[in-house]
Amino acid sequence: MLCCMMYQTVNESGEVIMPTKVVLITSAIYAGLLAMSEFCLFYWHASSGTTLTIEQITVTALITSAVSLPAIGYFVYRSEDALANLKRLERISRMDTLTGVLNRRSFEEQANGHISSSGLDASAGTFLFIDVDHFKALNDEFGHLMGDKILGAVGASLMAGTYRTDVIGRLGADEFGVLLPNTTIEDGVKVAERLHRVIAQNCHALDLGEQDVTVSIGLAPHRAGTSLAEVMRAADRQLLAAKKAGRDQICANTLRPVA
Repeated sequence: MLCCMMYQTVNESGEVIMPTKVVLITSAIYAGLLAMSEFCLFYWHASSGTTLTIEQITVTALITSAVSLPAIGYFVYRSEDALANLKRLERISRMDTLTGVLNRRSFEEQANGHISSSGLDASAGTFLFIDVDHFKALNDEFGHLMGDKILGAVGASLMAGTYRTDVIGRLGADEFGVLLPNTTIEDGVKVAERLHRVIAQNCHALDLGEQDVTVSIGLAPHRAGTSLAEVMRAADRQLLAAKKAGRDQICANTLRPVA
């Protein structure tokens, strides 16, 4: 059982079960206490010239276990709790708390990881640059609280409309980025169209009256040997083209108006 816990530190949902270092430390402490108690018992009998019996060895081991195991158990419990708190803090530090997606720093770290693992001779996928149309005007008309709700709805839509392997981040005030690993530009456009619909549906549920919330999306494929910054600039150019064409559009070299 102890050997299993040494390696199974988290379950399938990512919850902490048992930190490996804690198991090793507590196992060493318990083994050391047990060995010390038996050594003291042996030394005392050797010094006094009395005979050491199996019963005495067993009783000493039981007493040592009864005293040490509760203390070790409490130490393990507090260690697990501390580790879980650290993991929660680390997760929070990587997220944009308003939208629930990655913050820009964490997004770039994960996206660069995909690009590095793809190698110099392969594409890492397709990058989507998403911007809320007329966001400043929406903020001015409905207030910043509603603006926050809009951004939250966009973030939720992006997470609902993508896979767990996709990398989603908030890159600016109302700008989002999505890296679709191992995805062609053609399939990326299909994903962008789906995200556009999901965002429109979720934002329509907000109390905005007749006002619709739309987004413009620019796409660019990652080329072998290019950096994240380069593919982001290429997608940004497509996003600018979508906005110049009237917004509420998806652009990947050719404009795709969204009905």
